[in-house]
Amino acid sequence: ACTPESVARGRAVYLKQDCVKCHGDAGRGDGPSAAELKDDWGHPIRPNDFTRRIFKGGSAGRDISLRCSTGMSGTPMPEFGPGLMTDDDRWALVHYVRTLAREGIAALAQALPPGAAFTAVRTDTAPDDPVDPAWDRVPAVAIPLQLLFQRASSPRTVAVRAVHDGRRLAFQFTWDDGTEDTR
Repeated sequence: ACTPESVARGRAVYLKQDCVKCHGDAGRGDGPSAAELKDDWGHPIRPNDFTRRIFKGGSAGRDISLRCSTGMSGTPMPEFGPGLMTDDDRWALVHYVRTLAREGIAALAQALPPGAAFTAVRTDTAPDDPVDPAWDRVPAVAIPLQLLFQRASSPRTVAVRAVHDGRRLAFQFTWDDGTEDTR
């Protein structure tokens, strides 16, 4: 069972097994070795940012435990099977990692206005152009994103605006993109 004691034990296992080297102290995938990691084909790879609650292979406790036990083929994620970690330590680690995910989601949710509703604003004409100045008069709602793949820099939210003219509905999506390429 996930208890404060098992979470504390999981934190100790996280430090003892050097998970912090890749995943970072807060589990954000920003440890001191993170920038140097490569997959089996020599491509740069980012360690998982647990705070985003993206778990390859599933987010159930047994799925995370399996990743800890067997590692992840093709990645620098090592295995911590029998002899390297006890079952109790592995489950404590699962409890700790899942706590990091909840904390990350809670921080993101707190940034959103409570009870935020997504409503299309009525206008005379729905803009066709995403950079039309008319969009500036429409309030945006920030929607949290859950990415499928880890990136060195990726947006945490997308701002969404919607308008309608009684016939047509138009949406504008904007986000920060450090890799923007308008071609």
